[in-house]
Amino acid sequence: MPLNMKLLGTVAALGILLIFVGLVVAATPVEVECVYCDGTGKTDCLLCENGRDDCVMCTDGSCDACNGAGGETCTLCGGTGVRSYGTCIGCGGTGWEDCYSCGGTGDCSYCGGKGWETCTFCNGRGWNTCTLCNGEGRTMQVGALLIPGGIMSLIGILLVPTAFIVSRETEKPPTIPQPPQ
Repeated sequence: MPLNMKLLGTVAALGILLIFVGLVVAATPVEVECVYCDGTGKTDCLLCENGRDDCVMCTDGSCDACNGAGGETCTLCGGTGVRSYGTCIGCGGTGWEDCYSCGGTGDCSYCGGKGWETCTFCNGRGWNTCTLCNGEGRTMQVGALLIPGGIMSLIGILLVPTAFIVSRETEKPPTIPQPPQ
């Protein structure tokens, strides 16, 4: 077998090897940055802002029942603290009745006057663990090496037939020129 035939057989074998290696490379999963959380492992809480929810019972932390006043003028004595029989029993002589809702503080009893509550969805952090990467910031992605693997396989696919075509051309016996008659 001539040297160039061995070389062509080696080229064909290399082409077949490149096809298989290219397929393996294209199917290999690769660890990449999570696209959902941009590699942070955290996603913004969808239900709150900075870990806080606006209080659903008030608008600014003030008691809605008394508008933040803490109470009102006693209705029994009209704010004088005195009744015809003596000290007013409704206000104890102060002329003032504490608000039944806030107990006289003027603050919303639901949020303690803050105007907001800690978000229960994110526990006040303002973020949640990314569900796509489980908080790691990286995921395994199949197909990330599809193009390099495809190129390797394509080169292999082109080498194999080329080697066989060239080998057929070299197998032809040389033509011996005939003497003129």
